[in-house]
Amino acid sequence: MKEILKLQYSYLFNKVSAWFLFIMLVILTVGILYASGFNYSYGELDLEHQMRRQIFQAETLMLVKFTLVATTVFISIQGYYSQFCKYHLFFLQKPNGKLQLGIAKQIAIIAIQLLIIIHSGLIIHIVGFYLTPYFEFEAHYLIALISVLIEAMTLGVLGSIFVQILDSIFSGLVPMFLFWTVEANASYDEIIQSKLYKILYAFISNPVIYQNKYILIYDMTHYLLIFISLWFFNLLIFLWNDMK
Repeated sequence: MKEILKLQYSYLFNKVSAWFLFIMLVILTVGILYASGFNYSYGELDLEHQMRRQIFQAETLMLVKFTLVATTVFISIQGYYSQFCKYHLFFLQKPNGKLQLGIAKQIAIIAIQLLIIIHSGLIIHIVGFYLTPYFEFEAHYLIALISVLIEAMTLGVLGSIFVQILDSIFSGLVPMFLFWTVEANASYDEIIQSKLYKILYAFISNPVIYQNKYILIYDMTHYLLIFISLWFFNLLIFLWNDMK
Protein backbone atom coordinates (compact mmCIF):
# COMPACT_ATOMS: atom_id res chain seq x y z
CA MET A 1 0.00 0.00 0.00
CA LYS A 2 2.87 2.39 0.81
CA GLU A 3 4.37 1.82 -2.62
CA ILE A 4 1.03 2.57 -4.29
CA LEU A 5 0.63 5.76 -2.26
CA LYS A 6 4.12 6.86 -3.27
CA LEU A 7 3.23 6.18 -6.90
CA GLN A 8 0.07 8.29 -6.61
CA TYR A 9 1.98 11.19 -5.05
CA SER A 10 4.63 10.95 -7.75
CA TYR A 11 1.95 10.90 -10.44
CA LEU A 12 -0.14 13.73 -9.01
CA PHE A 13 2.98 15.79 -8.32
CA ASN A 14 4.44 15.57 -11.80
CA LYS A 15 6.00 18.73 -13.26
CA VAL A 16 2.72 20.15 -14.60
CA SER A 17 0.79 19.42 -11.38
CA ALA A 18 3.56 20.76 -9.18
CA TRP A 19 3.70 24.03 -11.12
CA PHE A 20 -0.10 24.32 -11.06
CA LEU A 21 -0.19 23.80 -7.29
CA PHE A 22 2.72 26.22 -6.78
CA ILE A 23 1.01 28.94 -8.85
CA MET A 24 -2.30 28.45 -7.00
CA LEU A 25 -0.54 28.70 -3.61
CA VAL A 26 1.30 31.85 -4.70
CA ILE A 27 -1.97 33.43 -5.87
CA LEU A 28 -3.61 32.40 -2.59
CA THR A 29 -0.78 33.81 -0.46
CA VAL A 30 -0.58 37.10 -2.36
CA GLY A 31 -4.37 37.38 -2.23
CA ILE A 32 -4.40 36.93 1.54
CA LEU A 33 -1.69 39.59 1.93
CA TYR A 34 -3.63 42.02 -0.26
CA ALA A 35 -6.91 41.30 1.57
CA SER A 36 -5.26 42.20 4.88
CA GLY A 37 -4.75 45.79 3.69
CA PHE A 38 -1.11 45.67 4.82
CA ASN A 39 -0.31 48.45 2.32
CA TYR A 40 -2.50 50.88 4.29
CA SER A 41 -1.18 52.80 7.26
CA TYR A 42 -1.57 51.18 10.67
CA GLY A 43 -3.77 54.08 11.73
CA GLU A 44 -6.23 53.44 8.90
CA LEU A 45 -6.39 49.73 9.68
CA ASP A 46 -6.96 50.49 13.35
CA LEU A 47 -10.37 52.01 12.57
CA GLU A 48 -13.59 49.97 12.53
CA HIS A 49 -12.05 46.68 13.61
CA GLN A 50 -15.17 44.57 13.23
CA MET A 51 -15.95 45.75 9.71
CA ARG A 52 -12.36 45.27 8.49
CA ARG A 53 -12.16 41.84 10.14
CA GLN A 54 -15.39 40.72 8.45
CA ILE A 55 -14.14 41.94 5.05
CA PHE A 56 -10.82 40.15 5.57
CA GLN A 57 -12.61 36.95 6.57
CA ALA A 58 -14.97 37.07 3.58
CA GLU A 59 -12.21 37.77 1.05
CA THR A 60 -9.78 35.18 2.39
CA LEU A 61 -12.48 32.53 2.66
CA MET A 62 -13.40 33.10 -0.97
CA LEU A 63 -9.73 32.81 -1.98
CA VAL A 64 -9.38 29.54 -0.08
CA LYS A 65 -12.57 28.15 -1.62
CA PHE A 66 -11.50 28.97 -5.17
CA THR A 67 -7.97 27.62 -4.70
CA LEU A 68 -9.19 24.40 -3.13
CA VAL A 69 -11.95 23.75 -5.66
CA ALA A 70 -9.85 24.66 -8.71
CA THR A 71 -6.99 22.44 -7.54
CA THR A 72 -9.40 19.64 -6.66
CA VAL A 73 -10.96 19.74 -10.12
CA PHE A 74 -7.52 19.64 -11.74
CA ILE A 75 -6.20 16.68 -9.75
CA SER A 76 -9.52 14.78 -9.91
CA ILE A 77 -9.50 14.94 -13.71
CA GLN A 78 -5.86 13.93 -13.78
CA GLY A 79 -6.48 11.11 -11.33
CA TYR A 80 -9.58 9.58 -12.96
CA TYR A 81 -9.75 10.44 -16.65
CA SER A 82 -9.05 7.17 -18.48
CA GLN A 83 -6.60 8.71 -20.98
CA PHE A 84 -4.36 9.78 -18.08
CA CYS A 85 -4.54 6.45 -16.23
CA LYS A 86 -3.04 3.80 -18.51
CA TYR A 87 -0.70 2.75 -15.69
CA HIS A 88 -3.74 1.28 -13.86
CA LEU A 89 -3.35 -1.91 -15.93
CA PHE A 90 -0.26 -2.79 -13.94
CA PHE A 91 -2.30 -3.14 -10.72
CA LEU A 92 -4.82 -5.56 -12.19
CA GLN A 93 -2.15 -8.24 -12.01
CA LYS A 94 -1.82 -7.92 -8.21
CA PRO A 95 -4.17 -9.34 -5.54
CA ASN A 96 -6.44 -6.50 -4.37
CA GLY A 97 -4.32 -4.22 -6.56
CA LYS A 98 -7.27 -2.27 -7.90
CA LEU A 99 -8.80 -1.80 -4.43
CA GLN A 100 -5.51 -0.53 -3.03
CA LEU A 101 -5.06 1.77 -6.02
CA GLY A 102 -8.58 3.20 -5.61
CA ILE A 103 -8.02 3.92 -1.91
CA ALA A 104 -4.52 5.33 -2.47
CA LYS A 105 -5.80 7.59 -5.24
CA GLN A 106 -8.41 9.19 -2.97
CA ILE A 107 -6.02 9.46 -0.01
CA ALA A 108 -3.48 11.25 -2.23
CA ILE A 109 -6.09 13.77 -3.40
CA ILE A 110 -7.27 14.44 0.17
CA ALA A 111 -3.64 14.89 1.28
CA ILE A 112 -3.19 17.65 -1.31
CA GLN A 113 -6.41 19.31 -0.12
CA LEU A 114 -5.18 19.14 3.48
CA LEU A 115 -1.88 20.71 2.43
CA ILE A 116 -3.74 23.66 0.89
CA ILE A 117 -6.09 24.22 3.86
CA ILE A 118 -3.23 24.01 6.40
CA HIS A 119 -1.18 26.46 4.33
CA SER A 120 -4.23 28.75 4.08
CA GLY A 121 -5.01 28.65 7.79
CA LEU A 122 -1.40 29.38 8.77
CA ILE A 123 -0.96 32.26 6.32
CA ILE A 124 -4.30 33.84 7.23
CA HIS A 125 -3.55 33.78 10.96
CA ILE A 126 0.11 34.83 10.62
CA VAL A 127 -0.82 37.75 8.33
CA GLY A 128 -3.82 38.63 10.48
CA PHE A 129 -2.00 38.65 13.81
CA TYR A 130 1.28 40.24 12.68
CA LEU A 131 0.26 42.66 9.91
CA THR A 132 -3.12 43.97 11.09
CA PRO A 133 -4.47 45.47 14.31
CA TYR A 134 -8.01 44.19 13.78
CA PHE A 135 -7.59 40.43 13.42
CA GLU A 136 -8.47 38.05 16.24
CA PHE A 137 -9.16 34.34 16.51
CA GLU A 138 -12.84 33.47 16.07
CA ALA A 139 -14.13 29.92 16.33
CA HIS A 140 -16.86 30.41 13.71
CA TYR A 141 -14.23 31.41 11.13
CA LEU A 142 -12.11 28.35 11.90
CA ILE A 143 -15.21 26.17 11.51
CA ALA A 144 -15.87 27.92 8.19
CA LEU A 145 -12.37 26.98 6.98
CA ILE A 146 -12.94 23.35 7.99
CA SER A 147 -16.30 23.32 6.23
CA VAL A 148 -14.62 24.67 3.06
CA LEU A 149 -12.25 21.69 3.19
CA ILE A 150 -15.21 19.31 3.44
CA GLU A 151 -16.90 21.21 0.60
CA ALA A 152 -13.84 20.77 -1.62
CA MET A 153 -13.50 17.09 -0.73
CA THR A 154 -17.18 16.50 -1.54
CA LEU A 155 -16.96 18.38 -4.84
CA GLY A 156 -13.78 16.49 -5.67
CA VAL A 157 -15.46 13.14 -5.16
CA LEU A 158 -18.48 14.27 -7.20
CA GLY A 159 -16.14 15.35 -9.98
CA SER A 160 -14.35 12.00 -9.88
CA ILE A 161 -17.69 10.18 -10.13
CA PHE A 162 -18.74 12.20 -13.18
CA VAL A 163 -15.35 11.72 -14.86
CA GLN A 164 -15.57 7.96 -14.38
CA ILE A 165 -19.19 7.61 -15.50
CA LEU A 166 -19.01 9.91 -18.53
CA ASP A 167 -15.30 9.37 -19.28
CA SER A 168 -14.99 12.97 -20.40
CA ILE A 169 -12.38 15.45 -19.30
CA PHE A 170 -15.05 18.19 -19.30
CA SER A 171 -17.32 16.31 -16.89
CA GLY A 172 -14.82 17.11 -14.16
CA LEU A 173 -15.91 20.74 -14.47
CA VAL A 174 -19.29 19.90 -12.89
CA PRO A 175 -17.91 20.70 -9.40
CA MET A 176 -16.92 24.18 -10.61
CA PHE A 177 -20.48 24.75 -11.84
CA LEU A 178 -21.90 23.61 -8.49
CA PHE A 179 -19.37 25.75 -6.65
CA TRP A 180 -20.30 28.94 -8.49
CA THR A 181 -24.01 28.11 -8.17
CA VAL A 182 -23.87 27.95 -4.37
CA GLU A 183 -21.54 30.97 -4.24
CA ALA A 184 -23.96 33.05 -6.29
CA ASN A 185 -26.76 32.12 -3.89
CA ALA A 186 -25.06 32.30 -0.52
CA SER A 187 -27.67 34.43 1.26
CA TYR A 188 -29.10 32.65 4.30
CA ASP A 189 -32.64 33.97 3.74
CA GLU A 190 -32.53 33.06 0.04
CA ILE A 191 -31.38 29.51 0.80
CA ILE A 192 -34.03 28.91 3.46
CA GLN A 193 -36.80 30.06 1.14
CA SER A 194 -35.73 27.95 -1.86
CA LYS A 195 -36.18 24.16 -2.06
CA LEU A 196 -33.55 23.92 -4.81
CA TYR A 197 -30.89 25.78 -2.81
CA LYS A 198 -31.71 23.78 0.32
CA ILE A 199 -31.11 20.58 -1.68
CA LEU A 200 -27.79 21.93 -3.00
CA TYR A 201 -26.72 23.01 0.48
CA ALA A 202 -27.69 19.59 1.82
CA PHE A 203 -24.75 18.22 -0.18
CA ILE A 204 -22.32 21.13 -0.22
CA SER A 205 -21.02 22.52 3.07
CA ASN A 206 -20.65 26.11 1.93
CA PRO A 207 -20.56 28.42 4.97
CA VAL A 208 -22.86 31.45 4.86
CA ILE A 209 -23.08 34.62 6.92
CA TYR A 210 -25.92 34.82 9.43
CA GLN A 211 -26.02 37.47 12.16
CA ASN A 212 -22.37 38.41 11.46
CA LYS A 213 -21.12 34.84 11.87
CA TYR A 214 -20.39 31.97 9.53
CA ILE A 215 -22.78 29.08 9.88
CA LEU A 216 -23.67 25.88 8.02
CA ILE A 217 -27.20 25.17 6.82
CA TYR A 218 -26.86 21.62 8.20
CA ASP A 219 -24.49 20.42 10.91
CA MET A 220 -20.93 19.23 10.26
CA THR A 221 -21.79 15.58 10.95
CA HIS A 222 -24.36 15.65 8.15
CA TYR A 223 -21.77 16.88 5.64
CA LEU A 224 -19.18 14.35 6.80
CA LEU A 225 -21.67 11.54 6.26
CA ILE A 226 -22.44 12.88 2.77
CA PHE A 227 -18.73 12.95 1.95
CA ILE A 228 -18.07 9.46 3.31
CA SER A 229 -21.05 8.05 1.36
CA LEU A 230 -19.84 9.65 -1.88
CA TRP A 231 -16.27 8.51 -1.13
CA PHE A 232 -17.35 4.86 -0.97
CA PHE A 233 -19.61 5.27 -4.00
CA ASN A 234 -16.70 6.68 -5.97
CA LEU A 235 -14.52 3.77 -4.89
CA LEU A 236 -17.19 1.26 -5.96
CA ILE A 237 -17.45 2.86 -9.39
CA PHE A 238 -13.68 2.70 -9.72
CA LEU A 239 -13.70 -1.00 -8.80
CA TRP A 240 -16.56 -1.85 -11.17
CA ASN A 241 -15.24 0.09 -14.16
CA ASP A 242 -13.26 -1.85 -16.74
CA MET A 243 -9.80 -0.50 -17.38
CA LYS A 244 -9.74 1.25 -20.73
